[in-house]
Amino acid sequence: MKNKEIAWVPPWLSEEADIFGYPDSLIRARTARAYEFVIRVIGVKEKVCLDLGSGWGHGSLRCSLFSPRLVISTARLPGALLKQKEWFSPAQNILYTQLLADHLPYATNSIERVFFHHVIEHLMPQGGKATVGEIWRVLTSDGKMSLATPNPDNLIKPRPGEFYYSPKRLLTTLGEFFSRVDFYSIIPNEFAAKVHKRKQFLAKLPLTGKVRDLIPEQWEVLYGSGRRKVLPSDLFITPGVEPKAIDFLLIASKPKG
Repeated sequence: MKNKEIAWVPPWLSEEADIFGYPDSLIRARTARAYEFVIRVIGVKEKVCLDLGSGWGHGSLRCSLFSPRLVISTARLPGALLKQKEWFSPAQNILYTQLLADHLPYATNSIERVFFHHVIEHLMPQGGKATVGEIWRVLTSDGKMSLATPNPDNLIKPRPGEFYYSPKRLLTTLGEFFSRVDFYSIIPNEFAAKVHKRKQFLAKLPLTGKVRDLIPEQWEVLYGSGRRKVLPSDLFITPGVEPKAIDFLLIASKPKG
């Protein structure tokens, strides 16, 4: 889709580069795939949307292309907020805000769509549950939330301080608030699966704590743009829990009334 709303686009957001700007094409692809799928399923046109991350507001930019009434893009760090404003300020339908606490500073029943992608794994169970409760509170009576998080059984490498949710725990946590939760798996094709397995192998090597980000970036620098990158089309989404999934994606609905 051509970006008609944004006159200036940073070079790394051009069609030849990556819309999410990450150095790791697998992370970019799985992030883009999730946002595009959810936007198509739940609809954002003329809706007030809240993007809780993660990332630098790239999902907010993607969402802004589909004619929402407003996208509220959040950041917890001042530096991230400044980057968002610098990179994406020409998008007139994005409002940038900084979250200073777990409480969402929005009125009850004021948000129609919430994106909560790759954030819950950074929260301990109590924090995750509290944030889901806050999302439920700010959603309108017919609001919807999407949640994306890694499959704990198919991680590149666990990170200290992160908590990875099993499908059962995800459904239990969301089920305490939402009456309907649709569960999906994001599955790599053969090419993306090979990239994923190579990254799992590299992550086991010593002194490579940041291999998930650094190794692919250096590889692309060395081998140039001719190297095949993982694309969103290399990932497909299917209902239910699949062991081969690299991410789980849930869409929760808050009923009217």
